[in-house]
Amino acid sequence: MELTINGQAYSIDPSITTLDGLIKHLNLSEKLVIIEQNRQIIERTAYQDTPIQIGDSFEIVHFVGGG
Repeated sequence: MELTINGQAYSIDPSITTLDGLIKHLNLSEKLVIIEQNRQIIERTAYQDTPIQIGDSFEIVHFVGGG
């Protein structure tokens, strides 16, 4: 399945059907990301229920701690 993530074309396994699955596929922590899907910010509580489709566009911001 072809998606756009942060402005770049990205191909994922078609068995990944939700934002939650995409987050796990990208090895990101659900608690440390903000996701905009097709120019709409998605609430964290909706990640498991939000479907992804061919051609969707995502902006993903993830926070990294350091010291």
